[in-house]
Amino acid sequence: MLFKQPFIHVVGGTPADRALVAYALQRKTIRSVACLDAQYVINVADPPPSLILLIAPPDPAALARNIRAVGGWRESVPILACARQPIAIPAGCDGALPVDVSPDALELLVDDWMPPDPLAGARRLEAQFGQDKIAALVERLRRELAEAVRLLDDSGAFYHAHTIAGVAGTLGFGAVSEAWRRLSEGEIDATADARRTARIAIAAIDRLEKSKRNIRLWS
Repeated sequence: MLFKQPFIHVVGGTPADRALVAYALQRKTIRSVACLDAQYVINVADPPPSLILLIAPPDPAALARNIRAVGGWRESVPILACARQPIAIPAGCDGALPVDVSPDALELLVDDWMPPDPLAGARRLEAQFGQDKIAALVERLRRELAEAVRLLDDSGAFYHAHTIAGVAGTLGFGAVSEAWRRLSEGEIDATADARRTARIAIAAIDRLEKSKRNIRLWS
């Protein structure tokens, strides 16, 4: 089952930090924001969130690594490290956000990682061509996206960007298609958007049944 309501895990930080984040993310939009202990996220947390925010952990790379090591949806869920000072993106995380910003600014930064329904286009195709056909193609796209994201770190993804853009567009992943088209045309600045849109799509696909081998697009 795909949980359509944006669902965010806020992990760590002081009570004041967590209160600020929860306020910023819930004051205008209906979101489910859970402030959780790291061990709970690693061992228990369910249903799968759309996003995990790590609030100023001592070692965000180690925490992200421990979360991802559990497997399942934790391997692909976008994880953002939040810190009071600008930091490089830690290993295992997908982005880094400042917590000392206005609620409006924090909301906008998080919204980039939480589109309403990344699978909306695929659902429309499913209604036309059938669930099994489209699900198989979406699963294949998921594998190709994962490999392309891995190659982004050594520039190898540029050689696959045009193909990714075409396939994603055909299957209704418009944001993925646009970002990877820009990358294929040599826009270096598109790398961050290519990574972000791909990671969002991969996580959305994995959340469908919490299994990479049993994709179903119906919610």
